[in-house]
Amino acid sequence: MHDGYLFTLGICGSTAADHPALFVLNTMLTALPPVKRAAYLGPVLPLDQHGQLHDTLLEPIVCDMHDAELLLIVTPVSAAALPVRLTALLNHVVPLADNGMLRDKVVVLVVITPDTVPAEMTPLQRLQHFCVAAGMQIAGQRSFTASMATQPSAIAAVMALAQQAYTEARQRVPAALPHM
Repeated sequence: MHDGYLFTLGICGSTAADHPALFVLNTMLTALPPVKRAAYLGPVLPLDQHGQLHDTLLEPIVCDMHDAELLLIVTPVSAAALPVRLTALLNHVVPLADNGMLRDKVVVLVVITPDTVPAEMTPLQRLQHFCVAAGMQIAGQRSFTASMATQPSAIAAVMALAQQAYTEARQRVPAALPHM
């Protein structure tokens, strides 16, 4: 049952204060009305006694992904991979996706590459494939190099993208609060 509010979840693959991914996600979230939450998946890798990844944030994020109508995913990427904790989250949420529990959610994907890697050569396809397989609607996606991500034109583009996605999510739940 819907609680009457449009819930936005921002997921960031970095917690580094000097990384543009954190700035971009926070900028996107401020462009939207309240009733939002952010999950910051930084480079700290919590391991269990067997040396396996044991991230206590995964379950609460999975629950939030189930409840959210709009997801904003902003992450740094290398030329070959998503951050380890974001990859673990995607792997952890596969059963939810396989059961159709993410179907029809609206999602925005923003990846930020190092300046030495062309923005079009990223693991963005991994995120796209996950969203499509889960039945999520990709409202928009962008790739930026780290130096471009904080430029005024990039910031205006991601704010507009977030607002457009919010509008699309509202169309799915027209009576939801708050209104922009």
